[in-house]
Amino acid sequence: MQVVAKYNYIIYNIVHIRGNNRMNRLKDLINKYKFIKFIFVGGSSTLLDFIIYLLLSNVIAMSFAKCFSMIVSCTYSFFLNKSWTFNDKQKINTKQIILYIIVQAINITTNVTINQLGYIITNNKLLAYIIATGISMIVNYLLQKNIIFKEKVKK
Repeated sequence: MQVVAKYNYIIYNIVHIRGNNRMNRLKDLINKYKFIKFIFVGGSSTLLDFIIYLLLSNVIAMSFAKCFSMIVSCTYSFFLNKSWTFNDKQKINTKQIILYIIVQAINITTNVTINQLGYIITNNKLLAYIIATGISMIVNYLLQKNIIFKEKVKK
């Protein structure tokens, strides 16, 4: 019952808050949870990746299309995750770029490999894409959170 009551309270507040207050509450909720932000950035990045992949996979080899679409979407994702998701205020430096390239190389390798294996197993581009994207999303979040944008411990 407590879960239902809490859910009803949240819904009531969202529905009955007017204008800017509703948007401010939503922004506060999003800012509170990095993973929600990461999902949002990842969703838009995945859409970009998917469009490029679909357009190119009919023209060039599927693995090359996937690799190129991942490079473009990873670059886009870096800047949004740095500034918004992880609120990283430090200037971009060589170490951070090298770490990001290493993490994305792991991410792209994971994604392309699982995409290819998924296609071999299912003979379905969309299903292979979804499986590869889901697995690499989890790997990517954990690596970015714990390596690239690791929060400094306050003394």
